[in-house]
Amino acid sequence: LGILMCSADLATNPTYTYTVVFGGLVRVPATLAYMHPLYPICFLKYDPMLLAEEEELVGSVAVSDLDIIGNSKEVEQDAQLDVGMQVTVYVGSLSRGVAKTAATVLSRSMAGSTTCDWCMDHGYFKTEVFGLVPSVALGDTSIGVVCDGNGRIGGLWLHQPTCTHRGSQGGTMVGLDISLVRPVLESLRTAEDEVDIVRVLDVEFDTRSLATARILGVSDQHIRQMIRASNPQSSVFMVSRILNRRAPDEPSLEVGDIVLSVDGRPVQHINDLACLYSRDMAKLRIVRNKTEQTLVLPTTKLSGVNTRHVVCWAGGFMQKPWKRVLERANRIPSDVYTYTSFSGSPINAELSETTTFVTAIDEQPVQTLEDAVRIIQNLQNEAARDFNARVAAGKAFASGKMPGRDVIVRGVTLAGQELVGTIRTNDHYFPAWQIRRGPRASDFWTWSAI
Repeated sequence: LGILMCSADLATNPTYTYTVVFGGLVRVPATLAYMHPLYPICFLKYDPMLLAEEEELVGSVAVSDLDIIGNSKEVEQDAQLDVGMQVTVYVGSLSRGVAKTAATVLSRSMAGSTTCDWCMDHGYFKTEVFGLVPSVALGDTSIGVVCDGNGRIGGLWLHQPTCTHRGSQGGTMVGLDISLVRPVLESLRTAEDEVDIVRVLDVEFDTRSLATARILGVSDQHIRQMIRASNPQSSVFMVSRILNRRAPDEPSLEVGDIVLSVDGRPVQHINDLACLYSRDMAKLRIVRNKTEQTLVLPTTKLSGVNTRHVVCWAGGFMQKPWKRVLERANRIPSDVYTYTSFSGSPINAELSETTTFVTAIDEQPVQTLEDAVRIIQNLQNEAARDFNARVAAGKAFASGKMPGRDVIVRGVTLAGQELVGTIRTNDHYFPAWQIRRGPRASDFWTWSAI
């Protein structure tokens, strides 16, 4: 299958089927194969055979091959574009074709983003990005390719949104080292099933200067190693927040810990900590209470799809809660989470909060989406099936009520507040349906009525 990369603010919804345009001439469907849970980039998959069917049009589309930094044995796979390097940025456009701009790597710094309750990801962990001068505009595209002086791809130039579901409203232009996303790209090229390689430590980090690190117990030897490996402005990384508290008897990081190395490799950049690809366990050398010690602890798996099953009932959308929701929730009473609703729908009109865990429908307990589907199927109103015929006969509203039934819905908000409401279902204007997606990265969504 073919793979395309784009900025996260372009492909924001995992349930869409996207249309990809080649050369402004050929349109092919694509599915969101992977939404990186840490970095602002998405991967779409399409069938190249659909291009072959448009051979005459495709012949006018120019295609170029570019090498990637780290392909050769002489260059490490995690090589980065350093400050001061002269680079060339290639940006495609429907109106102007491919334009290239000479630029210089101006800076390298930590960046991240925030999210709201609707965002379907964690809200990118802090990562090290680079800046360019001049700052290259993307125009009507979402991503550019940054090449080094030898013409090898060293990074991506893209828009990092402030809040992912709001798309391009806010945010900044950043450069992302190609080494950060290369493992996902390689996995997508070979994997049939969902790519499942991103692991994290489930904590957030802040930087501390080397002078502060010495006071906190980091040895002079380690500090000298850091200065020799990078520059005098290096920092150490201290745990500032625990995102997922482990059981008391399990080894875990604590706020204030300074991580010196991961699996024997010294930590020089936040990128050494942000993403631990395909590692279920991590061996950390840390400083805690001015004492060095070793921790071996499990990593946390992050999904790159977020959902493969969405249910719409009474105008409200339900799915399994994603990681950002699980982090913010006071408690997790069920595996069914409503995150939005149609304006004017029964759910929208009667429930004070649509971002709610559903715990019961029609006084029947709900723990999974399958529970919700089973209960909704039993709620189908027979009177709605001949509604259109009765409208034509002028008898639709003889009873004075829309077809449907009164249903009690119970739920729990993110703050832990219990909600209960009675809604009047409307099977004509807000029928129940679901969409599902298979386990493979190339599978498309399928719709069915409930």
